[in-house]
Amino acid sequence: MAFPEGHPYHHPTIGSMDDLDAASLHDVREFFSTWYAPNNAVLTVVGDIDEAEVRSAVERWFGPIAANPALPAHADLELKEPLAATRKTIRDRVPDPRLHVAFRLPPLGDPTLPAAEVACQILASGRGSRLHRRLVRDEQVAQDVSLGVLAFAGGASLAVGAATLRPGASSERLERCFDEELARLAAEGPTATEMERAAARIESEEMAKLGDPEDLADEIGEYATLLNDPGRAFREVEIYRAVTAEQVRSAAKAFDPLRRATLWYEPDGAASA
Repeated sequence: MAFPEGHPYHHPTIGSMDDLDAASLHDVREFFSTWYAPNNAVLTVVGDIDEAEVRSAVERWFGPIAANPALPAHADLELKEPLAATRKTIRDRVPDPRLHVAFRLPPLGDPTLPAAEVACQILASGRGSRLHRRLVRDEQVAQDVSLGVLAFAGGASLAVGAATLRPGASSERLERCFDEELARLAAEGPTATEMERAAARIESEEMAKLGDPEDLADEIGEYATLLNDPGRAFREVEIYRAVTAEQVRSAAKAFDPLRRATLWYEPDGAASA
C-alpha cells in the first residue's frame, strides 16, 4: 500500500509461494547465473584472522568463478508522487483487531533518516515510550504498540507501526490516540531526557552488533553493498549521537496521517468465535 503498483516494493521482495510454484528449473538456473556472480557480491570476513590467508582462500575458492559482464540494471525505484492517504480493512482469521500504518521516509544514506529512527525510539521503544504510555498504560486501548524504521537504499524507506486493539476498546479511539502522540512529537519535539534515553538504547544496540561477529559481518556487508561505505558500521553510534532534538521534531512531521497507508486487520467471525 505504501508503494504504487509497478514499483519493485509494491509486492514482497522475497516473492511468494505462487512465484516459487510457477518457477521452472530453467528460471532458477537463469536467475542464479545472472545475479550470483563475483562482481555482484560482497564477501565479509571478521574476527581474529590472518589477512594473507583469507585472501589466498578467497582466490582459491572464488577466483575460478566467472564474472558476469552483462549484469542487468536494477529496477527504477524513484517515486514520482508522494504517498496519499490510503486505507484498507481486511477480515481474516486473526484473534483481535490490529492497526498497521506505514509512512514514507528518506532512503538509507540520507542524513535525515537517523533522526526519524530516533523519533521512533522515543515514540515506541520500551514501556516508557510515548505510545506505550498513552495507548497501553493510560488510555488502555491497545494491548501492544510498535513503530520502527525499515531502511531501504532506493526510493523511500518506511516507518511502520502497529497496535493491537484491547478487547472492548474503540478502534477509532486507538487510532486517534496514536495520531495525537505522533502529532505532539512533531509539534513540541522531544525532551532532553527522551533524547538521552533514545541515544543510550541505540548505542547499546549498535555496540551489541559490534561485539557479535555475525552481526558485525552483516552490518559491514550491508553498508558495503548498499552505500559502498563499509566503514559506516563503525560510525553508527556517532551518527545517532549527533542527532538533535530539533532534527527529531522535524523528522516527526513525516508521520502525517494524510501521507499514510492505514490497514486494519479484523477477525472474520470464525477466528473470534
